[in-house]
Amino acid sequence: RYAELSLDVAADSDVIIWPETAIPVFFQDAQDFIQRLEVEAVESGVDYLIGVPSGSWETEVFHNSVFSLGRSHGFYHKHRLLPFGEYLPLRWFLTFFHRLVDIPLADFTPGGTEQPLLRVAGQPVGVSICFEAVFGSEIRRTLPESRFLVNVSNDAWFGRSLAPYQHLQIARMRALEMGRAMARATNTGVSALIDAHGRIIAQSQLFHTQVVQGLVQPLRGTTPYVILGDGVVLLLLCVVIGGGARLGTAIR
Repeated sequence: RYAELSLDVAADSDVIIWPETAIPVFFQDAQDFIQRLEVEAVESGVDYLIGVPSGSWETEVFHNSVFSLGRSHGFYHKHRLLPFGEYLPLRWFLTFFHRLVDIPLADFTPGGTEQPLLRVAGQPVGVSICFEAVFGSEIRRTLPESRFLVNVSNDAWFGRSLAPYQHLQIARMRALEMGRAMARATNTGVSALIDAHGRIIAQSQLFHTQVVQGLVQPLRGTTPYVILGDGVVLLLLCVVIGGGARLGTAIR
């Protein structure tokens, strides 16, 4: 379905982004499909970013990944994995619990912290996958090199709750903090284009088949958050707590 939707807009696009695990089989098992898509991408002059699980059956190391296809090729492997959803924390301690409750869990390996940025349309892009958008520090790693941001997500398990909209608001905050536009692709919504000020340029509806199109402006430079990170927030929090403690002492 993603391939069909992409063909309709490929001629007018520089970059097409598919959601997290848009290809629902391992990269090495989808080569026929990927090679056909590669041919279409080259003919259309468009680059793709596509979510797919990847890894090696020989080493039994697997990643939740995004790969680029078209004029450049590369992988980003998710660094911040979701506990219990993508890996079992404290495996040595919780293996018995896992067997007891018999809950199927993925067993991904986190990607490194110093992965090279993917390039699409000639621009380095900061990619994050789903849960990683919650952490400003994860996105901040890609700055100042990245010219715009991409977040892909599988929000299907949230259903029709408020969570997909909360996830969108989190993405808006990351765009504002980094001073970079963001393209966000999800399988069930809400997909969106967000400018560098955190404003929504275009967005899809929840559980509607739509292609979100628009202009994403590549940018350079840094913001105070990119330079200082979360340290300034923690410092201000300490000041507030310290001031509150002193005020409480004075009142007593």
